Amino acid sequence: MVPSDAHTSANAASSNPEASLASLKRRGRIKAIYILALVSSISLLAYYDRFVVAIVAQSIKADLHLSDGEIGLLSGLGFAVVYSVMAVPIARFSDSGRRVKTLSISLAFWSLMTALCGAATSFPMLLLARLGVGLGEAGGNPTMHALVSETFEKRWRGTAISIVVVAGGLGFMAASSVGGWIVDHWGWRAAFFAGAVPGPLLALLLWGTVREPKVANPVADERGILTSSKILLKRRAFKMLCVGLSICSIGSFAMMSWTPAYLMRHFNITASQVGSGYGLTMGVSTVAAMLVGGILADTLAKRDPRWSLWLPAASYVVALPFTVASCSSPTWRTHCCWWLP
Repeated sequence: MVPSDAHTSANAASSNPEASLASLKRRGRIKAIYILALVSSISLLAYYDRFVVAIVAQSIKADLHLSDGEIGLLSGLGFAVVYSVMAVPIARFSDSGRRVKTLSISLAFWSLMTALCGAATSFPMLLLARLGVGLGEAGGNPTMHALVSETFEKRWRGTAISIVVVAGGLGFMAASSVGGWIVDHWGWRAAFFAGAVPGPLLALLLWGTVREPKVANPVADERGILTSSKILLKRRAFKMLCVGLSICSIGSFAMMSWTPAYLMRHFNITASQVGSGYGLTMGVSTVAAMLVGGILADTLAKRDPRWSLWLPAASYVVALPFTVASCSSPTWRTHCCWWLP
């Protein structure tokens, strides 16, 4: 009886083109939602693996007898240099129709490097592992955004990318809150291992269940990276944008990297307390800013496209007095509250 019903349904679908088209569209929507959920999970994991070093810095410093300069290399320059330099060539490789493969391999690689961070017994070994995390994550964000852009039609594209970005904010919150709790209960090595375990599973899921987007055609522009960079650098607006974003990024990433250690040293609190206070506060405010800021920027940009740059610039200026106030707070709870605005 069941095969007969299935056969009847198939005949009905074939004799009704509209029903068949609706079925295809429904399957397409389910597939798109699945890809969005998978990529959002990868984005969350990427931000956890990137920022967990901040919450474990004090424990690493004590265990491996590191200086603040060495901690700075682990959380900042050591990661950022490789990430910045390799992001462009890896993104270009991805543009040649290898989105899924690039993201799968990058995810598996940075997860392996995160596990090696947890297994490190010396500063050189830990630094090399962090360089590896930076190399792997260089193939993360650009490829994730490209894959989502090619999966969703234009009217839903902005919303889909916003969800991926918000997932990254949740990953930062998890790095502080969950990572801090793990540090206090099982040690700093376990915090790295916790971020490494889901990676290979997600990589296998992505590789095995998601096809390369059909629109991902090889790059038409055959000019090399150096030639393209020279063309961009001739544009004054591009150079000023790079300088401005670099200055803002240095300040914001320095605060995010060193605030947990500052709170532990100055107020003598545990990693769990930092995670429950600073981590949750920053996580909630970051996610809210991503959602509201994106909507506000789109609305204002309809009046004047320059608002796409004016709004983030203004947000940095407005944030400055709150940042200064947080550094002069008498208690760690007050300090965390200043991060909400």
